[in-house]
Amino acid sequence: MLIQDRFPAYISGERCEAIQHRLANNRATAEALGAPREGPSLLGGLLVGGRCGRRLIPASSGRANRLRYSCSRSVSDDGAPLCLSLAGAFLDRCVVAQMLHVLQLASLEVSIAADHALRTERAPLEAQWQQRLERSHYEAERAARQYAAVEPENRLVARALERRWEEALRQEQQVPEDNARFHREQPPELTRQERDAIGRLAQDVPALWEASETTTRDRQAMVRMWLARVTIDVPGASAHVSVTIHWASGVRSEHRVIRPVARYDQLSTSQVLLDRIDT
Repeated sequence: MLIQDRFPAYISGERCEAIQHRLANNRATAEALGAPREGPSLLGGLLVGGRCGRRLIPASSGRANRLRYSCSRSVSDDGAPLCLSLAGAFLDRCVVAQMLHVLQLASLEVSIAADHALRTERAPLEAQWQQRLERSHYEAERAARQYAAVEPENRLVARALERRWEEALRQEQQVPEDNARFHREQPPELTRQERDAIGRLAQDVPALWEASETTTRDRQAMVRMWLARVTIDVPGASAHVSVTIHWASGVRSEHRVIRPVARYDQLSTSQVLLDRIDT
């Protein structure tokens, strides 16, 4: 039986569970994603066939080290035809382009949310400052009326009211100065520098992605941060590929792309080409 927090631990229970989950995902089994490996593949472990539900295996071949994703379990298990096989480089590029596009949109949403949050938090403060300005003006006018109403013979009361009036006038002058200093130190909206800094967030990830110091394994790790699974399906032997991206946030997006093919009859325009040849 596991008893939590009985003795001091090197790491927290949540950290331990996260490590165990990562280790389970790194296993080389059909159910696990597998650890990022050497090679050109960015979607290894994430690609799933839409027909069979099995993971596609990346492989590189030829002098050009061309990447290809395939599902050959039907061949090895049942002696059936190859389930699915397609070029991998174009698929990696398509999915990565969608990922970077979403991150740019997310950066814009962060900018809008930050500006909205600033305005929302600012409204009560502005209302408080307005009340202080109105209150200081009212107190100054009230002190002036009280001083004007006192009998000249009552010198003690007159001196006290005069001091109160002077203090109210100082407050009436001080509050606008404090308000102006507040607006200088805490502007009511994001400055141009702050907006530019938030805007640069959209460029940070693409720049990091394209940096020469970023390795393929680094890019694999980045992809796994944002994507949970990518399901693909190819109707027959056509050039059309249906791509469903399952994001780590739980959102799903669907896309249709054209894959490179080896034969003209796989193109959707093949019949048109044949008709032109005949004529």
